[in-house]
Amino acid sequence: MVGMSSAFDPPNEKTSLRLGEAVAADDIPAVLPIGPSSQNGRLSRISPALHRLLRPLVKSSYPCPDCSSSTAQRLKYHLLLPPSGIVARLITLLLLATLTWAALWSLFPAEMLRKSSISGLYLLLLAGLVAGWLVERIKLAPLLGMLIVGVLFRNVYPIDFAKHIDRSCSGAIRNIALAIILTRAGLGLEQEAIKKRFWAVMSLAIVPTLSITAFITLVGHYMNGLPWLFSAALGFLISAVSPAVIVPILLVFQEEKLGQEKGLPSLLIAAAIICDVIAICGNSICLGIALSNGIDGNLQFNIAAIFLTFIAGIGFGLFAGWILTHFPAGDDDWATIFRFILLVCTGLLCIFGSKAVNLSGAGALAALIVPMVAGQGWRRKGCSDSLQEISVSLKTGWFIFQPLLFGLIGAAVDVTSLQRDKVGLFMALLFSAHALQLAATYVATCNFGFNCKENLFLAIGFLPKATIQAAIGSTALDIATKNQMGPDLIQLGTDTLNCAVLAILFFAPIGGVLLMATGRHLLDKPAPATPQAPRP
Repeated sequence: MVGMSSAFDPPNEKTSLRLGEAVAADDIPAVLPIGPSSQNGRLSRISPALHRLLRPLVKSSYPCPDCSSSTAQRLKYHLLLPPSGIVARLITLLLLATLTWAALWSLFPAEMLRKSSISGLYLLLLAGLVAGWLVERIKLAPLLGMLIVGVLFRNVYPIDFAKHIDRSCSGAIRNIALAIILTRAGLGLEQEAIKKRFWAVMSLAIVPTLSITAFITLVGHYMNGLPWLFSAALGFLISAVSPAVIVPILLVFQEEKLGQEKGLPSLLIAAAIICDVIAICGNSICLGIALSNGIDGNLQFNIAAIFLTFIAGIGFGLFAGWILTHFPAGDDDWATIFRFILLVCTGLLCIFGSKAVNLSGAGALAALIVPMVAGQGWRRKGCSDSLQEISVSLKTGWFIFQPLLFGLIGAAVDVTSLQRDKVGLFMALLFSAHALQLAATYVATCNFGFNCKENLFLAIGFLPKATIQAAIGSTALDIATKNQMGPDLIQLGTDTLNCAVLAILFFAPIGGVLLMATGRHLLDKPAPATPQAPRP
């Protein structure tokens, strides 16, 4: 019984040291554990011959690499059994992609085996994640890779999977993603910075918007031959900044506490949303007059819609944010879960509900204000932990919807719709207009206490174009085609769509990459914490 007790009982310290010093790997009998985690496993029953065969493939047979080891040595170690590090991560991701496809195939067998909306969205998500990760490795914004994937999946055969994605499904997913990212942005907005520099925000929102609109209106009419109203509608369309592009980048800067002293990321987000409201309303007014045979041409109503949009967006945002501040109660065990669900549902209601009542600009404004008001109320009640958990959940949701959003925005670029004889004129118009916008934005913020680097950062932040252009770029063409308004108006709608496509194709990646690349150099870095002297 002595032998049995020494084999099965837990060894004491002396026995452990003796075993570790004297027993070689080749002398381990089959009944002894091979590895430290196999005390309750099946490896204790492997034959000595199989043990010797697998020994070169097992991690325990090799020393663990240290900091001085080369990349090849670390990779070789990670490949050994059981896999670890980057190798284990790749196997996990491959397994996840395979099981996801299998689950979708079991639900939609016919759609997953051909080009359809479901298979297109799956492949767009998968390829977008990979492309975003690769682009991020070279210190660029991941949206660049996702946009490229979307463009390729729409225009290159035989990988034109995005061409078969249902348009209404694509629009719904883009709006869901927009609601998520605006909710994240609202939770991180610095209200004190916005209140302190309110007029700087208004100047930043209005001056560049009206400047680029006026420039495109004049040049589009005199050089490109567009009618005044269509040229003005195009100007408002191109002036809109893409919140989907700038907000994720600005949230990264907020997490790194860049520009925190003056709250520049919050100022830029707020100004961009106001800019979009003005752009959407201005575009709607111009098209409402120009296409008065197809839509409501009541000029007074269209002008009043501008003020109604602001009132509705701000009013609903404040009211809904106040409601979420008080419900659920702080003593509810499920308060965090309820707050998260209510916040997301309210954001979706803002985006989709505003479209249902033809006040699209109000939706983005309300979706930004609701989490800002609710988050401030939760902080006053001492619910910062709950707020942090909600932020983490929204960040996880954004990880899934980000490649879908930018992939679908890229898929909105139909190269075949571009008219080669006008591409050069439209590109010259867009690049000259954005050069003017860059200068106008810089000037608009010069008298508000910002230094030259901060002014340049704010100016670059207004370059990205994608979300609004993809959402309403085809409105004029759709209305003219639906109401059979004749070849002239249909051609004008096509020209407007071509400009929107070119703006997305060039200024979404250019603006996003410039903002990501320059932000860390132009924004003030947080001051290092000074160590406190020990108390005597």
